[in-house]
Amino acid sequence: MSNNDEKQRTANSGFALWGLTCFVEIFVQGSTFLLRMNNSAKNPPQRKAAERYVPYCDTLNDTKTERKTRPMNRLILLLICLTTYNFGQAQTIDTLINVGNHKLHFNIIKGKGTPILFEAGNGDDGSVWQSITNEIYKLTKATIITYDRAGLGKSEIDTTKISFHNEVKDLEIALKKLGYSKKIFIVCHSFGGYYASFFTHRNIKKVKGVVCIDIAIPCFFTKKWSDEFIQTIKEEDWKMIKQYKPGLFYALNSFSNTAEFMQDKFLSSKTPVTMLMAENIQPMLKEDEKETWINCCKDFGTMPNHNFVIAENADHKVWVKNPTIVIDEIVKLYKKVK
Repeated sequence: MSNNDEKQRTANSGFALWGLTCFVEIFVQGSTFLLRMNNSAKNPPQRKAAERYVPYCDTLNDTKTERKTRPMNRLILLLICLTTYNFGQAQTIDTLINVGNHKLHFNIIKGKGTPILFEAGNGDDGSVWQSITNEIYKLTKATIITYDRAGLGKSEIDTTKISFHNEVKDLEIALKKLGYSKKIFIVCHSFGGYYASFFTHRNIKKVKGVVCIDIAIPCFFTKKWSDEFIQTIKEEDWKMIKQYKPGLFYALNSFSNTAEFMQDKFLSSKTPVTMLMAENIQPMLKEDEKETWINCCKDFGTMPNHNFVIAENADHKVWVKNPTIVIDEIVKLYKKVK
């Protein structure tokens, strides 16, 4: 196997989460990604205050001493302006973190208190959360962490060591390097619920709460169901997935084993959880499976220390059609457990 096969940077692409035959479009981005810092808020409108200072251009009659100190005055004024502008603005960090033989891409809005980590669904990267993260930051002032799992988005992948277990271990390594290894609050979607659950299983005292958005649940995703689902993926789809979403390719390869492995390691009543179920059930589910799906979601959401919420008129990516309920439930549980 060549080095290019063993470790590769992935291209961005649009891919249906569960309906794997609905491959829509591909966006290739070949730029190298390094540490980049900026401000998350938009520039505020400029305003001019009347009679608050005398413009420097109107000092023709200044003394020699005053003219000598003018450059220093300008510098001080500039520093004051920059400090005033940056005060209250959220610092964002966009970076790659080395976790061994590959690097994971992280985007962080710096805040305070317990950080909020977002786990995307299968095939999605951290950018899927962009439409709601700024609002959640404004309401919680918490550090917001989104990232791309190996082989997705801008993250690299080591195909010689990729596994569900190693992906969670790599996340732990990255968070420790970033300085977020003490406590965490998690928001997860779809198959991201498995990653969030195993992370919590390994770090039960660190995870303060979890908001689950239409997540995959062991009650429904049994090994038998997973085996049958994998059989429905066509050969041409496997090739396309491997080319454009290598992280998804390896996740699907071990889909059945992961489903079996997680049967006794899923989120329990030990952790405060809000379960958000989309009212519009995924079309991939057969008609005779829908009742089982609803019951599994309800049973999980009504466990002790859990809260069950139905997101009306929402699809699998609940925050697309109903961002308010997602933001409200995240903020509500976060403020309760932080």
